[in-house]
Amino acid sequence: MSYNWSFHSFDYAKFEHALTHSREKAVNAVVDEMRELDFKPNAIEPYVRVGKRVIESGFTYAGQPKGDLKYIDRFVFELFHVCASDIDIQPESPEFLSPIVTAELPGQSKKQFFWSRPKPGAEREYIYLPFFQHAGRRLGEQVPSACEYVALDLRETELLKDELEKFLASAEGEQLDALHPNIIRRDFLGAVLTTLGKGKALHAQLS
Repeated sequence: MSYNWSFHSFDYAKFEHALTHSREKAVNAVVDEMRELDFKPNAIEPYVRVGKRVIESGFTYAGQPKGDLKYIDRFVFELFHVCASDIDIQPESPEFLSPIVTAELPGQSKKQFFWSRPKPGAEREYIYLPFFQHAGRRLGEQVPSACEYVALDLRETELLKDELEKFLASAEGEQLDALHPNIIRRDFLGAVLTTLGKGKALHAQLS
């Protein structure tokens, strides 16, 4: 089964509204599906417990037990599905993008080639590309997390575009683009440009 990035445009203002007013809808969708699929009660219980907290307090990761973060991730994933029409979400991927490719984007330390080791102590000027190298960024956080989703606001989407263009114009970007001909330009930057052309924000997920 494939496991790839897909990109979508969405209305960020409507998304913020959904974060406040559709929390219970997302939680119930996850729990109800698990019950319909006959998951064991002990597998469902953490979703019920964490879901109750999400409904009461919102989609916040701050101060949450580390073991509960994956349950919040699942509810955020579901929100984008159950509220798709509410937040005007639309698919923007010409083709799905492999995480094998995005793993070679700039991260927290410098890499010259896809086979080389990171060079410690060399800070990068990229802020948004590392989210895709590390497979995600959680809501409300500014550091990468392997949560398998990224939800950017409009300004962040514009900055991501700038970083992609800057990277692709660099020697490192040219090397990676040569290894995967036109994939980053077409399937990643292309989706970002289409999203911005609609005046919308970018949502990416791994699935």
